[in-house]
Amino acid sequence: MNNFKKDFELKICIWNYADYNNGVESWKWFDMDEMEEMEDFIGQFEEAFICDYECSHKLPVNNYTDISSVLNLVNSLDEIEEVIEDRIIRSDIYDMGEFEEVFRDYTPTQLATVIHFGEYNPMDEYFTFDGYSNIKTLNTSQYKELIADIESDVLSEYL
Repeated sequence: MNNFKKDFELKICIWNYADYNNGVESWKWFDMDEMEEMEDFIGQFEEAFICDYECSHKLPVNNYTDISSVLNLVNSLDEIEEVIEDRIIRSDIYDMGEFEEVFRDYTPTQLATVIHFGEYNPMDEYFTFDGYSNIKTLNTSQYKELIADIESDVLSEYL
């Protein structure tokens, strides 16, 4: 089970374009739990923008990202977590402890083929399949990177 929502942290720095262009330091940082205060702050300006951010996950935010999209993303974390879980399941990523169960209907020749033509390391903790249905094992670092990529793809869809 992925703990995306629990692990997700976001801080956003908002600045007004007019103040920015005039060298006035009117920017302010907001945590995720301060989104209502951020909306009030934004209401003071004609053209507010995201000048910086910090996030616990890969998030494609820049000066041109619409602030309302980020607010929508924060308000949709439950749904985003469900989508991420679904994508992880559909990605057919397994723990090595599930090896025998996944391959129980394979003949010895079929099993030898998917290992021979795949990338198999018995020391890895996870496995999945490549585009040819051959096994591809993953160490913990590769697994975390794959999960981070899935999370990033889903987050991008909400911005």
